[in-house]
Amino acid sequence: MSHIPSLRGVKHTSPSFADMLMLQATYGSCIDVLQGSDETYLQGLAVGIEGNVIQSYDALVLNRVKQAFDQSDMMSARRDHVRSVLRSL
Repeated sequence: MSHIPSLRGVKHTSPSFADMLMLQATYGSCIDVLQGSDETYLQGLAVGIEGNVIQSYDALVLNRVKQAFDQSDMMSARRDHVRSVLRSL
């Protein structure tokens, strides 16, 4: 990132999982990649993006998603993530 020395992070808001994956793989070691969409929160965790800019008021549910993910309890993580997404519709 020598051409923008003050760049420290980027907020990813696209619904494209492939774009999120490539952004994290390409730049994740030199800048912070933040998720900007509750709908892609679990997918972001799967590729190593842990920072986020929450767009809803579902922080408690998303915290449960993160805890379940960290404990490898994917059934609970998916259940709570779906609950969060459905609330935002």
